Amino acid sequence: MISETSIVATRIANCMVLAVPDDLGDDRLSQLEKVARHCAASASLRSMVFDMSALKYADMSEFRELMALADTVTILGIEPLMVGLNPGIIMHWVESGAACGRVRTFLDLADALTALGLTVDGPRP
Repeated sequence: MISETSIVATRIANCMVLAVPDDLGDDRLSQLEKVARHCAASASLRSMVFDMSALKYADMSEFRELMALADTVTILGIEPLMVGLNPGIIMHWVESGAACGRVRTFLDLADALTALGLTVDGPRP
């Protein structure tokens, strides 16, 4: 487990789960990017899950930076997943014209891990 200020990263098999803090301001977004880069460089990963269940709000500039991070992870051969997004944040992003079609999203971490086949039940059909 890697902990840097408010970013916690936990490896589950060949997947890294990053706990996104409740706020991406005050340099937390750059901390998230730094931890994600470190994890991607130091381990052979199939996927990186951004657990956003603690995130209370996020504006469009933060959304763009999150998508740029997802693009970076994808270029490195790692599938980015987002889980636990607040419905209010989703509505704000959609109303603002955001498109995140290239990132798979799930209601919660359990759903994402099941889809990745990292649970006892295996992958969902």
